[in-house]
Amino acid sequence: MFYGCSSITKAPVLPATTLEENCYTCMFSDCKSLKEVTCLATDISEQDYTYCWLTGYTVLGTFKKASGINWPRGPSGIPVGWNIIQLTITE
Repeated sequence: MFYGCSSITKAPVLPATTLEENCYTCMFSDCKSLKEVTCLATDISEQDYTYCWLTGYTVLGTFKKASGINWPRGPSGIPVGWNIIQLTITE
């Protein structure tokens, strides 16, 4: 969706709590200015949901996520070195 967008610094909030296979694959790859992502997914059990979605960034950033969800670190999860903020999700 935003692949290679050099001007995006803050991703739009990703409010979906349930994801479909490959739904965020490569979404923010090579977005070199991206420094903030908020993803409210509460089920990231399938590895391909976010495959390589945050690769190629060049700045440190902040990742806001639903509290209690264990995200992996790296290009298919939360970038190494980024701060993590836990959000309480209410329905």
